[in-house]
Amino acid sequence: MKIKMSLAELSAAWGVLTTAVPQRSPRPVLSNIKIRSAEQVELSATDLDIGIRYVFEEAQIEDQGEILVNAEKMSRILRENPSDSIEMEGTENGTRLSYGSDEFHLPGEDPSHFPASPEFKGKKMFEIDKGVFQTLIRQTAFSAAHEETRYALNGVLLELSGTEFKAVATDGKRLTLARTKCKGGKGMEFKALVPLKGIQALDKILSLDDVSIELGADDGNLYAKTKRAEVICRLLEGNFPEYEEVIPKGYENRVKLNRQVLASKLRLADAFTTEETKAVKMHFEKGNLTITAQGPESGEARVVMAVEYEGAPMDIAFNPQYFLDGMKVLTDESVLLEIQDANASAKLTAGEAFTYVIMPLSLD
Repeated sequence: MKIKMSLAELSAAWGVLTTAVPQRSPRPVLSNIKIRSAEQVELSATDLDIGIRYVFEEAQIEDQGEILVNAEKMSRILRENPSDSIEMEGTENGTRLSYGSDEFHLPGEDPSHFPASPEFKGKKMFEIDKGVFQTLIRQTAFSAAHEETRYALNGVLLELSGTEFKAVATDGKRLTLARTKCKGGKGMEFKALVPLKGIQALDKILSLDDVSIELGADDGNLYAKTKRAEVICRLLEGNFPEYEEVIPKGYENRVKLNRQVLASKLRLADAFTTEETKAVKMHFEKGNLTITAQGPESGEARVVMAVEYEGAPMDIAFNPQYFLDGMKVLTDESVLLEIQDANASAKLTAGEAFTYVIMPLSLD
């Protein structure tokens, strides 16, 4: 095999493919990325839970074949490469890489030992706009858990019913729901609990690929396809919470907030919290929101912002980072916060497309 490829395109694709390369594995062959050249150049990586296949359409192919290249070594070479292109050639003992006056010889394993990529033919899939899908997963993934004991919460639930597509994530202390209309899935039912690693891989692929993505699920796997890439990801098992039952309804205390001003005030107050006292107190009254924070060694903060508040004066405490995480994924100028009392979950919304439920902290 002998090929010449654009360095910029290879570097971008390599960053996506390494998402599927395990840091440690009892099967050393998985530390490689498989490169195959025929009518086009195809790269594959897998850790057996997630597999990614990426196709290059503009590579120069001199000889066909396939090789295995160590993912970490290639990443370091690509980071230091000042050229516009890189050449790769399979040898008896591995792979020769060259650009400019620099040359590298990498030992390689037998490509036939690398797991085969699954076929997507015959899979029932639906199409959704790239930008819309990215927005939904970015607006929810931050709420997912990172705990071995709560395995079913370590991902994002993707759900299609009729023409409505939803993404949901929760860590038990907060829950995010984002929704949109999806004409491409009309008449199709779809439900997949995707691990965070799979969500991150899809986000990376869409950052450098086509205008849409096709999704499907069966046999415990998610199938995703773009113009140049295919991803298969093993789904999480377990019971995801009945999220619609968690979302508060009928709250009477409502406050309209400027998103950027709220984020600024929270960052100021957060500077006066500590890991032991990671809480800010919010006092709502007509026309104003006062946010206070204090710690025995961090000092004390009191910041005020104008708001449109409907309800009786009340106090409630939150982890400020939870609010800031929600502010980061939104672009809306204002958000609506609905609160009941100091012990009930709060609901923050941005129109009908975004709902964020946050558990309060004790005021004591």
